[in-house]
Amino acid sequence: MLGTALDSAFYHVPNVSGIVGLNWRLMLGAPCVPAILVMIASYMNPESSRWLMQKGRYQDAFKSLNPLRSSEVQAARDFYYTHTLLMPEEESLTGNISKSRSILSLVRTRRNRNAAIGPFIVMFAQQSCGVNIVAYYSTTIFREVGASITNALIAS
Repeated sequence: MLGTALDSAFYHVPNVSGIVGLNWRLMLGAPCVPAILVMIASYMNPESSRWLMQKGRYQDAFKSLNPLRSSEVQAARDFYYTHTLLMPEEESLTGNISKSRSILSLVRTRRNRNAAIGPFIVMFAQQSCGVNIVAYYSTTIFREVGASITNALIAS
């Protein structure tokens, strides 16, 4: 949304000496601004308690989980739950569980199969309903209906 707002703001930028079409160049680069801000902000986020547990830093993991819960008892409960969920992962990484068995469990176990089918159906429906075309060409659609270029950009 911020990229689209910047596109609308850059539409009326005039050409400067030697640069013809400065407005469309700025409009093309404008969506990069939010992406760069997210990349910078991601380095300021603390590590998750799960990642810290994977690295063997259990005290740091509990310290990072504690402020997110109402009490230390809830933090300890979630801490233990995360630890028990990590144990099968570590077994599979050390080789105690064969990779073919873990991949086949995706197809053979009904709940895993259902968990894979659900997102597949949603992704297929999103791609086949045609909303992407409306999103990508909304400015053109508004323009064809009679809106001015500026109003079409804002409506998009």
